[in-house]
This record gives sequence, C-alpha cells and structure tokens, in this order.
Amino acid sequence: MRWLVWLFTGTTCLAGYGGLLPEIEIGTSGREMVVHGPPRMPEGGMCQTFLVGTVTEVSAEEDRQPQKTRLSESCTLHVDSAYGYLKQLVGSQMAVLKASYEQSPYDPIEEEWGKLWHFKKGQRLLVILHLWEGEPCFDSEELIVLDKRTAALPDILRRTALQPDECTEDDLEVLQQASPFLHRQFLSHIIGDHTTFAELARLRLESLRAVAGFAALVLLGILTIRKVLK
Repeated sequence: MRWLVWLFTGTTCLAGYGGLLPEIEIGTSGREMVVHGPPRMPEGGMCQTFLVGTVTEVSAEEDRQPQKTRLSESCTLHVDSAYGYLKQLVGSQMAVLKASYEQSPYDPIEEEWGKLWHFKKGQRLLVILHLWEGEPCFDSEELIVLDKRTAALPDILRRTALQPDECTEDDLEVLQQASPFLHRQFLSHIIGDHTTFAELARLRLESLRAVAGFAALVLLGILTIRKVLK
C-alpha cells in the first residue's frame, strides 16, 4: 500500500536550494583558487555556484614523451563577482582554470586543441562550478563569454538559482544566445520534469479510479449481505 500513499501525497525532489543565490565575498589580497576540468563530470549536477571574471592570462603547453603526449592549458581570471554556496571561493580574488589531455605520441596534435588558451585577455567569462571529489571543477562546455547580448545572464542565473524550472521564456532566450549547450540542458530538464509530472498525475488518477471501484464493490457486497440476512 505504500505506493498508494506515495501517489496521494506526492514527492518533491529538488535539485538544489531555491531563491536568490547569495553573493560570495571576494578577496582583495590576490588569493588564487585553482579550478580543474575533471576527467569526467560528476553525476550530482551543478552545485549552484558560478563566478564572473575577466581574463588576465592564458597559457598552453605541449609535452611530447615517447609513451604519450600531454597537452596542458590554463586561463587566469580576475574574479569580479561570485554567487552560490561553494565555500572554497570565499576570499579568492583570482581563479585559475586548468585542464590537461593525453593522447598517443603517434597522433598529430590538432592546431585548435583545447579551449582555455583560446580566450582573449579582457574577455568576461561566466564559469559554472561543480564539485569533484570535494573540490571545485568546471565543464569546458559551460564556459560562457559575456557580451552585450548576454550581459543579463549572471542576474538570470542568480535569480533562478540555476534551476531550469524557474526560467522564463525571456531567460531561456538569453541563455540560448549565450550557450546553446546549456540551453539544451535546461530545456531537457524542463521537458523531463513536465513529462514526469504528467505521468505522476496519470498514475494518481488511475489509482483513484481503482480505489473508487474497490470501494463500490465493498459497498455492494455489504448491501448484498444485509439483504440476504434480512
């Protein structure tokens, strides 16, 4: 009978906290926070934290070894603002994004490999942060260059707390201009939730009908027994 209780009461699974994301205090002492691109992204989703920073430096390195070729890149940001719940960000003035890749020494190195070292000094980036084994990390697909068309994105993500269901159509339009990848993620989440809720409503309706039918049979049985006894 537990499934009936679940159907009647319903369950709410929140991906994170709702409401306006709190502002994270940024330092002034030049403290750096290193953020790595992990070998694979965690399955727990976003940690509801993002920063906005200005590119100050980029670098790239190719280390050719007999056994393997290692490619490393970095992008240093002056943190202009940050919002969310990641404690590691508190007091940081600089954020250094780092990523590395390995490939066979027999494979040619693509001229346009990587992403971090292609950013330009002075560009403003929005970086959504995740957690990997307790440490902050980023997905290179979620690095967003801000311009006049997408200047409202930080306010949107802060107001919605990175919750797709909180986004308006105008919010999604800005997101699509800023990052088609992130827009697809948000849209997929919204459609998935609506599908889930519709299925839940259908199951509840079916259970109500089943309970009503069972109650009618019980009542009919009671009336029949009373009639026989009389």
